[in-house]
Amino acid sequence: MEKRKKILFIAPDYYGFNEPIKEALVKFSGADVFEITSNVTIPYINFGERVKNFFSKNLLGVNIKKQKKEKRYLKFLSTIGEVDYFVANRPDLIEQPVMDVIRSKTKKSIAIFWDSMEKIPMQKPFIPFFDVCYSFDEGDCKTYGFVKNTNFHFVEWIPHTPVYDVVFLGTLDKRFDKLLKIIGYIQKEQRTIKAYVYVPPGMKRPDVVNPSIEYITEQIPFKYSYKIALEGKVILDIAHPNQTGLSFRPFDAMALKKKLITDNKKISTYNFYNKNNISIVEDIEAIDIAGAFFDTAYEEVSAHIFEEYSQRNWIKNILR
Repeated sequence: MEKRKKILFIAPDYYGFNEPIKEALVKFSGADVFEITSNVTIPYINFGERVKNFFSKNLLGVNIKKQKKEKRYLKFLSTIGEVDYFVANRPDLIEQPVMDVIRSKTKKSIAIFWDSMEKIPMQKPFIPFFDVCYSFDEGDCKTYGFVKNTNFHFVEWIPHTPVYDVVFLGTLDKRFDKLLKIIGYIQKEQRTIKAYVYVPPGMKRPDVVNPSIEYITEQIPFKYSYKIALEGKVILDIAHPNQTGLSFRPFDAMALKKKLITDNKKISTYNFYNKNNISIVEDIEAIDIAGAFFDTAYEEVSAHIFEEYSQRNWIKNILR
């Protein structure tokens, strides 16, 4: 009987992005999957330890808390032995001693960049640590020689009744002004829109008051964000600045059989693009969405295209 392969998966748990990846690895890789969450904070045992670490960091340059975290991870690594694949996101969050041990016991190392280098430049020094790097961003693929691997769909369609014409879920950031302009346009066209805007801790909530905007202070885990999408006939996607790849929103729309409004013009180059399903905002200052776009039915993509962007195929691509 052939020995099962081992996969070590390390990623932060920001917004729960790591969960669908872990689930897909377990379900479709045929390997034993071991996970480390790279942004876990090791709590202090007591106030005395907090004081000790403060002076150690500031006087000796030694972070005791960081050392404890490294020790915990190294102990875990010692229990799993050699691994066939090391799959990582945000390698800059992995302590160097931990990274060195992993590289010494891994047959193939794989980096998956869910954000562009422009957005998280701290990742650049870690590129040489990996045998292959995957990115959804076309610009980064050309600049750094990454292999393109788009995002994927992972939810299944369920019967539901939309409440709004358009729905948006996103974090408060530089895209907010664009969101306001799109909301204004949708309202002017006598359509309904609901925007859920997550305001991270420490960030000031905008003074803008609009019945279509609901500011939320609790993160919605990534694997459950589709429940927000179910509220609308159409999903609104607003790309991050300097992003050339597609976010998860187009793939959510595909899985939930919903239309999409997006300002990411690159979407027209993908094989699932259908102007009856996807309306591209070419100019944020002159938005023009045909009324028929909202009133006509969604046209499903072919079965082979749907499978191309599945979780299963995504795992197959990165482990080949």
